[in-house]
Amino acid sequence: MPRNRQIGSVIVLTLLAACAWMWHSAATRRDGEALAPAQSAGSQAQAQIPGQPFALLTSAATLSPATATAGEARTYVDKKSFRLSNTTMPIQELMRQDAAVLLRNAFLDTEAPLSLEFPESLRPVETPAAFIVQSRGPIGDRFRASIAAVGATVVAYIPNNAYLVEASQDAADRLAASAGVETVLPYDPYYKLDSSILKTAVQEQKLAEGQLLSVTLFAGRRDQGLDAIRSTGAEILREGLSPFGPIATIRPQPGSLSLLAQIAGVQTIEACHDRVMLNDLTRTRIAVAGDSVIKTNYLGLTGTNVMVNINDSGVDASHPDLKGRVFAMDSQYLVD
Repeated sequence: MPRNRQIGSVIVLTLLAACAWMWHSAATRRDGEALAPAQSAGSQAQAQIPGQPFALLTSAATLSPATATAGEARTYVDKKSFRLSNTTMPIQELMRQDAAVLLRNAFLDTEAPLSLEFPESLRPVETPAAFIVQSRGPIGDRFRASIAAVGATVVAYIPNNAYLVEASQDAADRLAASAGVETVLPYDPYYKLDSSILKTAVQEQKLAEGQLLSVTLFAGRRDQGLDAIRSTGAEILREGLSPFGPIATIRPQPGSLSLLAQIAGVQTIEACHDRVMLNDLTRTRIAVAGDSVIKTNYLGLTGTNVMVNINDSGVDASHPDLKGRVFAMDSQYLVD
């Protein structure tokens, strides 16, 4: 028994010594943090940012860890997507913030210091043709009236509570002074690039040989925009229209991506891909034909004179869109 008591005493003393060592280590760490609070806060903020964001400085090749102090404007960039931000707030929170501006290439908090650092090659060289105008709270008729009053044109909605607005610098300045406007931001070249080609522009790489681009222009800058595109050496292959403005398919010079983004009249730039068939295997899938090449179908079916009806709550045969097109009707499904 005495020997057992000695062994027990040794175990207890060992445990007490271990506890004392752990308490001392924790106290030492706390003292160190108290001596360098700014460094600790910076490290903690960096650890909370998903994917270890980086601060994008003055050139595409200069990427370094973000070490912002409280209240200081700082640019963060996700090293995978190259998306910029002025905040470490996660997207799940920004989505619920009235003062957030969520672009494909930038997540911004307009209540935080906002002075983004862009790569030299993607900095604006012209007065912007458009601005991001954010309402102070949900968008309403008064906000839209303010935009119209300065002669600006709404191009598209931008979450949260903002519009992309085609406007002069003077109109933008007047909007910034309006009571219902939270903020007015220039629509910078960085925001115009589709995510699939953003990395190429940021790293100043060349596009693949023969790569075509689809360029959307601001409606009020179509002619100037096309002339500026040609001045980069690009060939304009065709034009079209979209709800957001004229679209041009171009064959650019391989190294001109940043130059195109810097054109004020350019709204968006994305890779253009040739259209491909998506239903070439349909006949085979529904067993109308044995393969996708044979020209004859099961029972000679061609698809002609086939009427398809899809509705879930009845149909009004007198509706202008359906008048003269409803050929059979069961009275129990008539809509009064």
